[in-house]
Amino acid sequence: MARIRTIKPEFWTDEKVVELSAFARLLFIGIWNFCDDEGRMVHSPKRMKMQIFPADSIDCAELIGEIQRASLITIYAVDGIEYLQVLGFAKHQKIDKRSPSKLPSPPNSAESPRVPPTEGKGMDQGMEGEGNSVPSGTGGEPPSGQSETAKTPEQMTKDELWVAGKSILEAAGMPKAQCGTFVGGLVKQYTAEIVHASVLAAVIERPADPASFLKAACMARKGEGGKTLIPWHATDAGVIAKGAELGMSANRGETSIQFKARVIAALDNAGKSPAARASPPVTVMAAEPKRVEVPIPPELKAKRSEELKAAMRAKT
Repeated sequence: MARIRTIKPEFWTDEKVVELSAFARLLFIGIWNFCDDEGRMVHSPKRMKMQIFPADSIDCAELIGEIQRASLITIYAVDGIEYLQVLGFAKHQKIDKRSPSKLPSPPNSAESPRVPPTEGKGMDQGMEGEGNSVPSGTGGEPPSGQSETAKTPEQMTKDELWVAGKSILEAAGMPKAQCGTFVGGLVKQYTAEIVHASVLAAVIERPADPASFLKAACMARKGEGGKTLIPWHATDAGVIAKGAELGMSANRGETSIQFKARVIAALDNAGKSPAARASPPVTVMAAEPKRVEVPIPPELKAKRSEELKAAMRAKT
């Protein structure tokens, strides 16, 4: 869920920020909008591309690396899932009624101190304190971006995979209480072995729509979903590819959900936009021929009158 953030003028002259390229600065600001109130989010360059640069040809993974090298963010892994933390975000960001993060903190908790909710005036969310307004770290070498003890998805136990699968669903917006119910429902319908393999695939792929992905993966493994394992609408890349098939691309400022809705509407309309639909045929009734009055010359009219009188006398 996107959130309102405020930028102070000092942001534009911060030493670390001015070293970034223009698009990296813009991505850094966009990350603030989509991370939670403690500066955390699931690390997904594809999703960030659709959220922040839906209509631009940009390599978000490269820009994220640029921001990370400037020690403004850190990428870390917990239970095989990568997360992004804006360094010092909780320290520098003033937020009324701060919501605790549902995502795990970095292994080095000193880089992301938990700050109690800040009581303030008004509803705006800005940067507090004097001086540097950029949520930066405490210095030192850039983090490696990976926990040394983190397991790969293939090394995780079944219990660890269940936790990781529910975390992916929760990060995508599903209520925490519903995540366990959803996975449990899949187990009842498709068996634990099928769901285990599907969750493993989801942890590796990190789809934009994990619920649809898991359902389709279970169906495919049970032979219910045909040959396609991942439906096109379950990932941002699939939506972009399907749009390209129809000659469509995301408009500037359009979100991934809005673009997906346009693509689905185009498919429902045989691949054409509503404006491009052919008008229904119109039946045109042929007009009845008009009678044309031809004037009769007076001499011909008098002759026909005499002939008619002659015929009448002959009958009598």
